[in-house]
Amino acid sequence: MVRSSAKNCNDVTIVVDPKNYGLVLEEMKEGFVSLETRRRLSRDAFAHTARYDSLIATFLSVQWENESGFPPFLNQPFSKAQDLRYGENPHQSAALYKESNPLNTDIVSEKADSG
Repeated sequence: MVRSSAKNCNDVTIVVDPKNYGLVLEEMKEGFVSLETRRRLSRDAFAHTARYDSLIATFLSVQWENESGFPPFLNQPFSKAQDLRYGENPHQSAALYKESNPLNTDIVSEKADSG
C-alpha cells in the first residue's frame, strides 16, 4: 500500500515518518498538501520500502544460503550529511554521506578537537 500510494503522489499524500505529520497537518489547514511536499514524501516512502525490502532480502539470504556464513550482498543506506565546498577539483561539486545509523556511531558524527 505504501508503494502504491507513493506512485500516485499527484493525487495522494503518503507519510511514513511521524516527523512529517506536523508539516502535512499545517498544509492541510491551508486546504491542500502541495505537489512539492507530496513528491518529497513519495520519495521518502520509496526509500523506506527499499530499506525494508533490503533488510528482508539480507535476512532471508543469511537464513537460507548460509553456507559461508556471509550474505551474498549487503545493502547499506546512506544519508547526506552535508554539502562540501568542492569535489576532487575546485570546479566539481561534492557531498558527504553517512550511514543511516540510529546510534550515530560513525566517523562522520565525530567532532575534531583541533586541526
